[in-house]
Amino acid sequence: MPILKAQGSHLAEMYRQAAEIFGDLPAFATRRGATDWHPVSFREWYETGVALATALIETGVARGDHVGLLADNRFEWILADCGVQLCGAADVPRGRDVTDEEIVHILRHAGTRVVFVENETLQRRVLAQSGRLPDLETLIRMDVNESPGGGVRAIYELVEEGRRLRANGDRRVEERAGELRPDDLFTLIYTSGTTGAPKGVMLTHAN
Repeated sequence: MPILKAQGSHLAEMYRQAAEIFGDLPAFATRRGATDWHPVSFREWYETGVALATALIETGVARGDHVGLLADNRFEWILADCGVQLCGAADVPRGRDVTDEEIVHILRHAGTRVVFVENETLQRRVLAQSGRLPDLETLIRMDVNESPGGGVRAIYELVEEGRRLRANGDRRVEERAGELRPDDLFTLIYTSGTTGAPKGVMLTHAN
Protein backbone atom coordinates (compact mmCIF):
# COMPACT_ATOMS: atom_id res chain seq x y z
CA MET A 1 0.00 0.00 0.00
CA PRO A 2 1.54 3.37 -1.00
CA ILE A 3 2.34 5.88 1.73
CA LEU A 4 0.13 8.94 1.39
CA LYS A 5 1.67 12.29 2.23
CA ALA A 6 0.94 15.95 1.68
CA GLN A 7 3.48 17.78 -0.43
CA GLY A 8 3.58 21.14 -2.11
CA SER A 9 5.61 24.27 -2.73
CA HIS A 10 4.30 26.04 0.39
CA LEU A 11 2.61 25.22 3.70
CA ALA A 12 -0.87 26.42 2.74
CA GLU A 13 -0.91 23.86 -0.08
CA MET A 14 0.33 21.11 2.24
CA TYR A 15 -2.41 21.91 4.76
CA ARG A 16 -5.07 21.68 2.03
CA GLN A 17 -3.70 18.39 0.75
CA ALA A 18 -3.52 16.94 4.27
CA ALA A 19 -7.21 17.74 4.76
CA GLU A 20 -8.09 16.04 1.48
CA ILE A 21 -5.90 12.97 2.05
CA PHE A 22 -6.48 12.32 5.75
CA GLY A 23 -9.97 13.82 6.11
CA ASP A 24 -11.60 12.73 9.36
CA LEU A 25 -8.48 11.12 10.83
CA PRO A 26 -7.32 12.88 14.01
CA ALA A 27 -4.59 15.47 13.51
CA PHE A 28 -4.48 16.73 17.11
CA ALA A 29 -6.15 16.10 20.44
CA THR A 30 -6.74 18.53 23.29
CA ARG A 31 -7.05 17.35 26.87
CA ARG A 32 -10.18 18.42 28.74
CA GLY A 33 -9.60 16.21 31.77
CA ALA A 34 -7.23 13.56 33.12
CA THR A 35 -8.61 10.95 30.72
CA ASP A 36 -10.81 13.10 28.47
CA TRP A 37 -9.30 13.96 25.10
CA HIS A 38 -11.02 15.84 22.26
CA PRO A 39 -9.67 14.92 18.80
CA VAL A 40 -9.52 17.41 15.94
CA SER A 41 -9.46 15.94 12.44
CA PHE A 42 -7.30 17.15 9.58
CA ARG A 43 -10.38 18.41 7.76
CA GLU A 44 -11.78 20.23 10.79
CA TRP A 45 -8.42 21.86 11.50
CA TYR A 46 -8.01 23.02 7.91
CA GLU A 47 -11.57 24.30 7.52
CA THR A 48 -11.37 26.17 10.83
CA GLY A 49 -8.03 27.60 9.72
CA VAL A 50 -9.57 28.76 6.43
CA ALA A 51 -12.36 30.50 8.35
CA LEU A 52 -9.85 32.19 10.66
CA ALA A 53 -7.71 33.25 7.68
CA THR A 54 -10.78 34.75 6.00
CA ALA A 55 -11.52 36.83 9.10
CA LEU A 56 -7.89 37.91 9.34
CA ILE A 57 -8.02 39.14 5.74
CA GLU A 58 -11.27 40.97 6.55
CA THR A 59 -9.50 42.52 9.57
CA GLY A 60 -6.85 43.91 7.26
CA VAL A 61 -4.03 41.36 7.33
CA ALA A 62 -2.23 41.71 3.99
CA ARG A 63 -0.07 39.24 2.12
CA GLY A 64 3.40 39.26 3.68
CA ASP A 65 2.32 40.93 6.93
CA HIS A 66 3.97 39.85 10.18
CA VAL A 67 1.45 38.59 12.77
CA GLY A 68 2.50 38.23 16.42
CA LEU A 69 1.82 34.94 18.21
CA LEU A 70 2.49 35.12 21.97
CA ALA A 71 1.55 31.77 23.53
CA ASP A 72 2.77 28.40 24.70
CA ASN A 73 1.81 25.08 23.13
CA ARG A 74 -1.96 24.62 22.66
CA PHE A 75 -4.33 23.81 19.80
CA GLU A 76 -5.17 27.49 19.29
CA TRP A 77 -1.47 28.15 18.64
CA ILE A 78 -1.60 25.61 15.80
CA LEU A 79 -4.89 27.08 14.57
CA ALA A 80 -3.55 30.65 14.62
CA ASP A 81 -0.42 29.59 12.76
CA CYS A 82 -2.55 27.82 10.14
CA GLY A 83 -4.75 30.89 9.70
CA VAL A 84 -1.74 33.15 9.30
CA GLN A 85 -0.17 30.89 6.66
CA LEU A 86 -3.43 30.53 4.73
CA CYS A 87 -3.85 34.29 4.37
CA GLY A 88 -0.31 34.64 3.01
CA ALA A 89 1.18 36.29 6.09
CA ALA A 90 4.06 35.21 8.36
CA ASP A 91 3.90 34.55 12.08
CA VAL A 92 6.17 36.00 14.76
CA PRO A 93 5.98 33.46 17.60
CA ARG A 94 7.20 33.77 21.19
CA GLY A 95 6.33 31.83 24.37
CA ARG A 96 4.70 33.13 27.54
CA ASP A 97 8.08 33.51 29.22
CA VAL A 98 8.75 36.62 27.13
CA THR A 99 9.65 39.76 29.12
CA ASP A 100 7.90 43.11 28.65
CA GLU A 101 11.01 44.56 27.02
CA GLU A 102 11.17 41.62 24.62
CA ILE A 103 7.49 42.09 23.76
CA VAL A 104 8.16 45.70 22.81
CA HIS A 105 11.37 44.94 20.92
CA ILE A 106 9.99 41.98 18.95
CA LEU A 107 6.62 43.49 18.03
CA ARG A 108 8.15 46.85 17.07
CA HIS A 109 11.03 45.32 15.13
CA ALA A 110 8.67 42.99 13.23
CA GLY A 111 6.15 45.79 12.62
CA THR A 112 3.23 43.66 13.78
CA ARG A 113 -0.23 45.21 13.51
CA VAL A 114 -2.13 42.08 14.61
CA VAL A 115 -1.07 39.98 17.61
CA PHE A 116 -2.49 36.75 19.07
CA VAL A 117 -2.14 36.42 22.85
CA GLU A 118 -2.83 33.26 24.82
CA ASN A 119 -4.65 34.62 27.86
CA GLU A 120 -5.70 37.61 29.96
CA THR A 121 -2.25 37.98 31.52
CA LEU A 122 -0.56 38.42 28.15
CA GLN A 123 -3.43 40.61 26.98
CA ARG A 124 -2.86 42.98 29.92
CA ARG A 125 0.90 42.97 29.41
CA VAL A 126 0.70 43.84 25.72
CA LEU A 127 -1.93 46.53 26.30
CA ALA A 128 0.23 48.04 29.06
CA GLN A 129 2.97 48.53 26.44
CA SER A 130 0.65 49.75 23.68
CA GLY A 131 2.02 53.28 23.93
CA ARG A 132 5.37 51.90 22.82
CA LEU A 133 3.84 49.83 20.00
CA PRO A 134 2.79 52.35 17.34
CA ASP A 135 1.94 49.67 14.74
CA LEU A 136 -0.35 47.61 17.00
CA GLU A 137 -3.98 47.65 15.86
CA THR A 138 -5.64 44.36 16.84
CA LEU A 139 -5.23 41.90 19.73
CA ILE A 140 -6.76 38.41 19.42
CA ARG A 141 -7.12 36.24 22.53
CA MET A 142 -6.95 32.45 22.36
CA ASP A 143 -8.54 31.23 25.59
CA VAL A 144 -12.04 32.71 25.15
CA ASN A 145 -14.89 32.15 22.70
CA GLU A 146 -16.40 35.65 22.89
CA SER A 147 -14.82 39.08 22.76
CA PRO A 148 -13.25 40.00 26.12
CA GLY A 149 -14.02 43.66 25.46
CA GLY A 150 -11.78 46.67 25.20
CA GLY A 151 -11.37 46.15 21.46
CA VAL A 152 -9.77 42.71 21.96
CA ARG A 153 -11.14 39.95 19.72
CA ALA A 154 -11.56 36.25 20.54
CA ILE A 155 -10.08 33.69 18.16
CA TYR A 156 -13.32 31.69 17.84
CA GLU A 157 -15.32 34.88 17.36
CA LEU A 158 -13.15 35.47 14.30
CA VAL A 159 -13.62 31.86 13.17
CA GLU A 160 -17.41 32.34 13.19
CA GLU A 161 -17.04 35.62 11.30
CA GLY A 162 -14.92 33.86 8.71
CA ARG A 163 -17.46 31.06 8.33
CA ARG A 164 -20.20 33.62 7.65
CA LEU A 165 -18.05 35.30 5.00
CA ARG A 166 -17.26 31.91 3.41
CA ALA A 167 -20.96 31.01 3.36
CA ASN A 168 -21.56 34.21 1.38
CA GLY A 169 -18.97 33.22 -1.23
CA ASP A 170 -15.74 34.75 0.12
CA ARG A 171 -12.80 32.91 -1.49
CA ARG A 172 -9.94 35.29 -0.72
CA VAL A 173 -8.04 32.52 1.07
CA GLU A 174 -7.80 30.52 -2.15
CA GLU A 175 -6.58 33.65 -3.95
CA ARG A 176 -3.92 34.31 -1.32
CA ALA A 177 -2.76 30.69 -1.30
CA GLY A 178 -2.45 30.79 -5.08
CA GLU A 179 -0.04 33.73 -4.77
CA LEU A 180 2.34 32.04 -2.32
CA ARG A 181 5.83 31.05 -3.46
CA PRO A 182 8.46 28.77 -1.85
CA ASP A 183 10.74 31.72 -1.06
CA ASP A 184 8.00 33.67 0.76
CA LEU A 185 8.56 34.17 4.49
CA PHE A 186 6.47 31.87 6.69
CA THR A 187 7.87 32.65 10.13
CA LEU A 188 10.12 35.16 11.87
CA ILE A 189 11.54 33.49 14.99
CA TYR A 190 13.33 35.70 17.51
CA THR A 191 16.26 34.45 19.54
CA SER A 192 16.13 34.39 23.35
CA GLY A 193 18.11 37.60 23.69
CA THR A 194 20.65 36.16 26.12
CA THR A 195 23.53 37.74 24.18
CA GLY A 196 21.82 41.03 23.40
CA ALA A 197 18.57 42.16 21.82
CA PRO A 198 16.56 39.28 20.28
CA LYS A 199 17.35 38.79 16.60
CA GLY A 200 14.84 37.66 14.00
CA VAL A 201 15.54 34.41 12.15
CA MET A 202 13.76 34.37 8.78
CA LEU A 203 12.44 31.02 7.52
CA THR A 204 10.71 30.59 4.17
CA HIS A 205 8.11 28.06 3.07
CA ALA A 206 10.90 26.19 1.29
CA ASN A 207 12.77 25.91 4.60
